[in-house]
Amino acid sequence: MGKEEIREKVGWAAGMFGIERLLDRKPRQLSGGERQRVALARAMVREPSVFLLDEPLSNLDAILRASAREELRQFQKRVGVTTIYVTHDQVEAMGLGDRIVVMNKGKIQQVGTPLEIYHWPADTFVATFVGSPPMNLLGEDDILTGFRPETFLPVELVNGGDGAITYPFEVTWTEYLGAERLVYGNVGEKSHAMHVVSRLPGSMSLPFETGRTYTFGVSRDNLRFFDSKSGLRTDRSPA
Repeated sequence: MGKEEIREKVGWAAGMFGIERLLDRKPRQLSGGERQRVALARAMVREPSVFLLDEPLSNLDAILRASAREELRQFQKRVGVTTIYVTHDQVEAMGLGDRIVVMNKGKIQQVGTPLEIYHWPADTFVATFVGSPPMNLLGEDDILTGFRPETFLPVELVNGGDGAITYPFEVTWTEYLGAERLVYGNVGEKSHAMHVVSRLPGSMSLPFETGRTYTFGVSRDNLRFFDSKSGLRTDRSPA
């Protein structure tokens, strides 16, 4: 390529990532986030038909990672190039992906949109891998009943509470995280108690005392069932 064409393409890619001011710097003078942008610009000038990004944000701190996710999302929409993004961070996968492939030990467990992966996991691996905290799973006969922590609520707050599946929930401890509150506890008889988590809005003022038992419930629409042997989602429900 001619020098003038090179300068034009470098300027175009630098402008796309807002790094024009960095062009005269040496690599050692760049921060981690700036190096990430430079690497993406270097890939962009080649005008590829597909991008393969292998954990591109893994070396960034939490604040930079959040802003870089937004930059990547906007960049991908702008250029419209198919992008295959490999990550162990489910927040990145859910936030950036149009379609997600969940893999376990080299095998594909499920392919779907973020909404499908989260609300309709194909098996217990996906159910417990995606989501933080993961989906609660309760064993009964040969069926596992699953529900997301945010759907496990004090029974009076469950939509369609009259038709909710209820559980006596013994609180063991609570964790206040600002925007949300995680309530940990057990359901079932003490000899066969099963550990579950409820995720409540931080603004909810209901008090929960450690050691006390409360009635919590889940709307039937939010229940998912899995075969306990294969782990696959099933239409069968416990007797």
